[in-house]
Amino acid sequence: MALFWCAILYAVIIVNAFCHLSLDSLEFRRYGESGNIVIKEYDNKLLIRSETREIISFSPNSLELLSHLTYKNLFSTDSLTSNHVKQWQLHSFDTFQDNESQLWTPNKTSQCGNSGDIFLGGFCKLAHGEAIRYYNSLPQHTLARLTARVHFFDKWLGQSIILAVNNKIVWTDTYKWCEDFSMNCKSDGIDVCGQQYPDRISVSLDVTFAHTEDSLMISFSSTLNKDTDPCEISWGVDDVALYLV
Repeated sequence: MALFWCAILYAVIIVNAFCHLSLDSLEFRRYGESGNIVIKEYDNKLLIRSETREIISFSPNSLELLSHLTYKNLFSTDSLTSNHVKQWQLHSFDTFQDNESQLWTPNKTSQCGNSGDIFLGGFCKLAHGEAIRYYNSLPQHTLARLTARVHFFDKWLGQSIILAVNNKIVWTDTYKWCEDFSMNCKSDGIDVCGQQYPDRISVSLDVTFAHTEDSLMISFSSTLNKDTDPCEISWGVDDVALYLV
């Protein structure tokens, strides 16, 4: 507690090398502005407060911000709580732009046209089968959250893409390339990859589930037949993020 106290006071007044100072509270007058700032100890905490509200509370193991926060440069913390509610921590984020695909099986990646966006799977890469990722040595947590973007390419006829966690299905979505006359579907749809059929791109998923173990396995798969040619129907995933709390 003395180190925090010394650090706060040092910028305002000169103290000796051992930082010896004893007082009940310290008040700073703000000339030209209404209200003063007070530093005091209360309930084994060091408080910084104005005349109307507490601003910051220090304890040996925590820093509590009780007002608006503005910071510059890097801000790092092991955990964050807002209004007594723990906030999600991003544990892993696979964009597939670098070497994240090596964490997946299979690990083939694609990009569409001149786009620089790289994703897992894609045209002639994924159809039947699954893409698997293992997470190990997870920190202590009680909930997990997965977000991602899913791509359907070419001639889907109502089949589904599935996300499973530890072999339990937690999300699924379907796509049918044409619900009406094929001439209208091709002219009105957008083809971005593979054959000349409209694609369904960047379907968002966001699932939350209870989880406490230190490991996790996720898998993306489809209901396409085993003999499906991935150069006729395919799919991909991108920006797979795992959050813990």
